[in-house]
Amino acid sequence: MYDLAVKNNKFLHIAPRDLKKKHIDWKMRPICDRINATDYCWTVFSCQGHLSGNQKGGLPYLVLLCANEKRPHILNQLYSAFEVDGEYDDRFPLLGPRSNMMLISLGSKDENFTYISIHFNAQGKNDQDYCVKIMDRFSRTI
Repeated sequence: MYDLAVKNNKFLHIAPRDLKKKHIDWKMRPICDRINATDYCWTVFSCQGHLSGNQKGGLPYLVLLCANEKRPHILNQLYSAFEVDGEYDDRFPLLGPRSNMMLISLGSKDENFTYISIHFNAQGKNDQDYCVKIMDRFSRTI
């Protein structure tokens, strides 16, 4: 499937297995390496989030290209990686403190592949680190 994705220019930029370390944020490197080693899901774009520098204000995100037959598995693993804290407000037990942090959306798809975008609403360092932890947990399960 990877060769088919490369042949059809599905990666939009640099094919995942051609990426160099300098192309990937340092916290995202092991995450992207694990995802890109699969035969059915690869990173297209990623960001660990940036609180300073010329990319200040950049929020964490991960854009994936996955084989359609593995899409349910990928989505299940993403939701499974999202661990909600134990700090619930007893008045709102169905609404976790970070429940609005992750947005998953499906992008374009064809007969073979679907783009999946995961964006995180993480303004501070602790929240950005938490999001990287979610992506790390996800990358270890697929």
